[in-house]
Amino acid sequence: MSKVDDAYAAAFVDGEGHISIRINGYPTVQVTNSDLPVLQWFRAWARVGNITTIASSARSGQYYQWKVSGANAQSVLRRILPYLKIEDKVQRVHYALAWTLRSRGVPEGFKLGGPVSKYIPVGTDLHGKCQVRV
Repeated sequence: MSKVDDAYAAAFVDGEGHISIRINGYPTVQVTNSDLPVLQWFRAWARVGNITTIASSARSGQYYQWKVSGANAQSVLRRILPYLKIEDKVQRVHYALAWTLRSRGVPEGFKLGGPVSKYIPVGTDLHGKCQVRV
């Protein structure tokens, strides 16, 4: 697949996706959409991941989710990082990749802040609301 495909995937993660870091330190990437062929393209592009039906109602129809975790998610994150535009998601990719460089504990310079899925570098200004402290 091409860099154009990587950019297309990044756009979907920016708009319809979620990047998290699990308590065990492994990243997870999810994309939710009502268009199953889009998620099938995602699976073909990444060559990894699972697609599941996550919701169905008469009003909203069916929704599907493509999800990948662990080392496979790291590979996906490395491919889409240059093309992500939403700053929060760019930061999560950096945190996820930094986290997985160490086998245990929080990476040096990082501290748990907020939900378990977010690791924020010490000293980070969180949009003027507060600052992470040691």
